Amino acid sequence: MRHRFLKGSSEVRRFIRSFVRSFVRSFVRSFVRSFVRSFVRSFVRSFVRSFVRSFVRSFVRSFVRSFVRSFVRSFVRSFVRSFVRSFVRSFVRSFVRSFIYSFIYLFIYLFGSSRKAL
Repeated sequence: MRHRFLKGSSEVRRFIRSFVRSFVRSFVRSFVRSFVRSFVRSFVRSFVRSFVRSFVRSFVRSFVRSFVRSFVRSFVRSFVRSFVRSFVRSFVRSFVRSFIYSFIYLFIYLFGSSRKAL
């Protein structure tokens, strides 16, 4: 049942729907791009750093059996720590940055040229 005072509500709903859709689309696109770039960079950096550090530390201490054991233990410990730290940092930065960019885009969309169309 439609009320007479809601005559223009379909245009408003359409506008809100397109507004939300464009906001979500731009936010997701920006977030994914930013997160992947940041995460891959920090992932490679932490992997190489952990590998070299563990290799040097283990090689200096001993040679064959204990080398492998201590290398693996040291590498896993070091890599997991830095991996988790970089993952969280990348996720938070990417999320915040994408949210802000999408919000700005949305603000421009609302109060920019599209406002004249309403």
